[in-house]
Amino acid sequence: MFSKSPLPTQDALRAELDLLNLSIRSIQPPRRRTHYQAVLNWLTRYQVPSEASALQQVRGLLESFQHLYAVEDLRRASQILTIRLHTETNDELHNQLHTWGYCQAQIELYNKLLGRLDAQCDSIFLNGLGLVHRSLGNYEAARLAYERSLALAMQTQDTEGGKTALCNLGEIHCLSQDYPKAIDYTQQAFHLAQRLNDVSTLGTVLGNLGLIYQSMGDYRNAVECHQRYLQISQRLNDCVAAMNALIGLGIAHHELGQYSEAINFHQQSLKIALDIGDRFSQGTALGNLAVAYQFWLSQKGLLNMRKNI
Repeated sequence: MFSKSPLPTQDALRAELDLLNLSIRSIQPPRRRTHYQAVLNWLTRYQVPSEASALQQVRGLLESFQHLYAVEDLRRASQILTIRLHTETNDELHNQLHTWGYCQAQIELYNKLLGRLDAQCDSIFLNGLGLVHRSLGNYEAARLAYERSLALAMQTQDTEGGKTALCNLGEIHCLSQDYPKAIDYTQQAFHLAQRLNDVSTLGTVLGNLGLIYQSMGDYRNAVECHQRYLQISQRLNDCVAAMNALIGLGIAHHELGQYSEAINFHQQSLKIALDIGDRFSQGTALGNLAVAYQFWLSQKGLLNMRKNI
């Protein structure tokens, strides 16, 4: 899966976790010292097996998290989760676990930290928890996590967390077929992104609008929104956003009976999903492709039949 390690260098990891000048020998009691020594060992001595899985690639980080959690060094434990990896998506560790499909591991990590750090950390991890539940089809649990995240973001005036929570709430209400609330949250996200001149969030808003139009049967407006979302994602070199826009375009064109166009978009989304190792989106793209091919073959058969009559 990996041509090179997705991990930052050992020195970069130690610097990010503020371990460069840590004197292990001075740490008391001995049990606590043992855990910090284990952290350093996992970060600097762990040898990733050949043909390692994605989870094995980051095992050193995950084991370090557990040792830091054991001594209640929650600040450093949370920093482990936000280490940015050298992957196609350049995601933080906790988000990358979702991309790879390790949802249970992600939930367990969040549950150990939620409510024990500051409000901004909780807001970030609640958005992540909501995303996991959304991917697993647990829309009510996702909604509750997103609402808690939004409340914390508003409390701390965290505009970044607020934008994310608003977009996520718009999407989850759309998936739950509560379109008035979906539109309300999407409009709030739009106004905030517009005020901050945030092009990336404006793209996400367009994607959400596309989903809303799609769900309400207005496929032509859905296509327009997804197309604009795709253009923004390509301009920003955001492969995840591009993949989501392509998925939306494929579904909308399918509903318009334009099956060859739908197949083209689904193939493009599948390629990106494979490139970034996104297991959920791979399954979505393959399922969409199977359905689109079935309809395309039926349509082709009917056209041939008409020619022979």
